[in-house]
Amino acid sequence: MKIIATVLICCFTFVNVNGQSLNPFQDKNLKYGFKDENNKTIVEPKYTYVNEFSENLAIVNIGGFTDSKDNFTGGQWGAIDTTGKEVIVLTNKYEFINNFHNGVATVLLKGKYGFIDKTGKEIAPCVYDHIDAFWEGMAILTMNNKYGFIDKTGKVVVPCIYDKAANFSEGLAGVESEGKGGFIDKTGKVVIPFLYVGTNSFSERLACVTMDAFNYGFIDKTGEIAIPFTYKFARNFSEGLAEVVDENNKKGYIDKSGKLVIPFKYDRTFGFRNGYATYSLDENGFTVDKYGLIDSTGKEITPCKYRNIGDFHDGLACVSVGDDRKKGYIDKTGKEVIPARYSEAGDFINGKAKVKIDGREFYIDKNGNEIR
Repeated sequence: MKIIATVLICCFTFVNVNGQSLNPFQDKNLKYGFKDENNKTIVEPKYTYVNEFSENLAIVNIGGFTDSKDNFTGGQWGAIDTTGKEVIVLTNKYEFINNFHNGVATVLLKGKYGFIDKTGKEIAPCVYDHIDAFWEGMAILTMNNKYGFIDKTGKVVVPCIYDKAANFSEGLAGVESEGKGGFIDKTGKVVIPFLYVGTNSFSERLACVTMDAFNYGFIDKTGEIAIPFTYKFARNFSEGLAEVVDENNKKGYIDKSGKLVIPFKYDRTFGFRNGYATYSLDENGFTVDKYGLIDSTGKEITPCKYRNIGDFHDGLACVSVGDDRKKGYIDKTGKEVIPARYSEAGDFINGKAKVKIDGREFYIDKNGNEIR
């Protein structure tokens, strides 16, 4: 729980809340507050620690410290809204409060976890070894190195009896017992038996599984084989396509019928997001830290020349180039519409993005012009 790293990162995080962007900042006394995109102070700097806003609340701390294990702990913890009002009053009851996710936040007390709601009411007592974030109304629960599930009322729905567990997805969760994996529903009933040595969560009604760690395929939610176990490796479906690996370790994409729609020619691939996927090709047998972009037909949008390619926002994606990883932006045709010259660059939101160059932070429009 090295949350001190989050503080450093969030100093360049700009969070859009109720139509305004709020940025954590630190004053000369090393106290944190928040400013809006016009550099107006919205929350006065008085906190030792602040986290980014999540669900319109930001976790704050006064008097905490970094311990010998680089964990930020102690002091008083609470939560503020976007006006700076402390909606969860600062208290030293907890050692740590995590960000809110789906209306609840995990809290830590004497090394044990529970969770609270947005009023600060304790829903689940701090008696568990760990509680993950909630997905589909359920969170993975850990006790004595065994896994189960708890719901948002604090009820333990599935006792901690499994060796491994994954988050619920499409109503089912992958669990493992005695080296074999299967799937349970939200009542804890086993709906797909423990047959597999590897399982992924369901995505688009199919799950990637393997029975021997050498041949991968896909099953449906009844446990029937939807795509045969013929691939050396595979990942779940995303936007109707799944990454698969052939016997030569080359990667391509199949559709839900199992048809190969993008051929096996890539050395590294990533799932499709908003119609595009990043890929990489080795050079002379060596891994190269450069990436390109393809669309869902396999058409090359950009060659492998970027160190990183972000998601598209407002029609533009942030890319970085070179050893110094300068950042700029491309459009959906692959055209570099804003040159890579920034040391930091954020996603476009409502036609503007925050960038940093030569130590100066400011906003630009989609033509790369500074907004004054």
